[in-house]
Amino acid sequence: MGQTAMSEKQKRLHYWPDTASLAPHMCLIEAGASFELVKTDLKAYKFLTAEYRTLNPHMRIPTYTEGNPDEGGLVLYEAAAICLHVADTHSNSSLMPELGSDARALAYKYMIYLTNTLQAELMVFNYAKRHCDDESAIPSIRAAGDQRIGKMLEFLDRELGDGRTWLVPGAAHGAVDYYLLMLAGWAEYFKVSTLPSTLSVLGPYLKRCQDLPAARTAIEAEGFEPNF
Repeated sequence: MGQTAMSEKQKRLHYWPDTASLAPHMCLIEAGASFELVKTDLKAYKFLTAEYRTLNPHMRIPTYTEGNPDEGGLVLYEAAAICLHVADTHSNSSLMPELGSDARALAYKYMIYLTNTLQAELMVFNYAKRHCDDESAIPSIRAAGDQRIGKMLEFLDRELGDGRTWLVPGAAHGAVDYYLLMLAGWAEYFKVSTLPSTLSVLGPYLKRCQDLPAARTAIEAEGFEPNF
């Protein structure tokens, strides 16, 4: 995987196991990039909080850097943006279909759908107390979110039901598949009512994604049990 190898333009991914850093982690491995994996627990990272805040003012995971941030190096801190950047800078990989192709446009569609809908709903579901002042409202927030998440997962199950192997029809596995694997893993871990693993097409697809070498390597490196 090349986590400890250093290149002229050093790459670092700040991560925490099985969080939003997982998809970028898998993409970096798929791309064959040399990078350093930096385990960053923001709850316990008290002495480096100020340093990390200069990289990511939102104090979230992941954060990705290329080169020295103090000398104008690149700093990215949105998981989808990191995945797309890795795809763009490693064009020999299959992370994204050919630029300008219909498949590329569909890949953008699915990536934005995943970030704007499924990921957002999963965050509200799991952190419902952040979205209300009255704790008695938490169960209703979670229940409504649970229904919306179920509909989204069922939609993805139907999309995959036309016989395609990966999420983008006719394309190789790529960034959107790794991203969906990450989010579906959260849904499984959060124990939503419609578990992804129980859906007839989505479940086997997620197992197929998880069995990809880059996914297996990332999960082993991060040290958590596979979700599927």
